[in-house]
Amino acid sequence: MLPRAYGRSKYGAGRFLGGFFDLLTVIMLTRYNSKPLHVFGILGVVLLLAGFSIQAYLTVGWFQGRWIGDRPLFMLGILLLIMGVQFIFFGLLAEMIAYSSRREGDYSVREVRVVEPEEASSKSLVSLPG
Repeated sequence: MLPRAYGRSKYGAGRFLGGFFDLLTVIMLTRYNSKPLHVFGILGVVLLLAGFSIQAYLTVGWFQGRWIGDRPLFMLGILLLIMGVQFIFFGLLAEMIAYSSRREGDYSVREVRVVEPEEASSKSLVSLPG
């Protein structure tokens, strides 16, 4: 490979990380825009299974007489279980938001009426049309 003829490369770890996050954004917006639970649910189930398997392993050790209270693996298992539940509920919440934005009768603002200051001061209550 030939050395660079001029200057230094500006492509480093920070730029790579930014490009990776841009790629994730595009994937989320194009593939999972209408089904966010597919992403967060799968991630949540994987974390739940990992946490459950760690806790099952420690439970077997506890029945064999080993103390598990001071082991870091115990805390990791609990953390994974909690994160799994949170990701699943986050996916369900995102699914509800995506569903409500697809509905026909949404409550978005269609028209904004600008009221002049002198008109607003002459009325005690401003009513919006419709």
